[in-house]
Amino acid sequence: MKAVSLFSGAGGFCEGVRLAGFKIACAVEQDIYAAKTYAANFPKTPLFNSDIKRFLVDDAPGVPSRSQFAKSELDLVFGGPPCQGLAHSQR
Repeated sequence: MKAVSLFSGAGGFCEGVRLAGFKIACAVEQDIYAAKTYAANFPKTPLFNSDIKRFLVDDAPGVPSRSQFAKSELDLVFGGPPCQGLAHSQR
């Protein structure tokens, strides 16, 4: 089973999905510090480190393209909720 992670953060949600039997095809995270942590936690998972609005529009090394996703089957697309620290800092 294959999944795509949106708003991936450091990868906690991804780890749960991985333990449930999914392979994470790629992750999307804009925050540079969260993305660096994600990359350290999941070095083999392609990571799109940019604005989600650019995902499947811009090419990124190792990240599947729009056409590659169109040809493959995805079983799950999931996104993490904002962490409490971010949610509080946005008020």
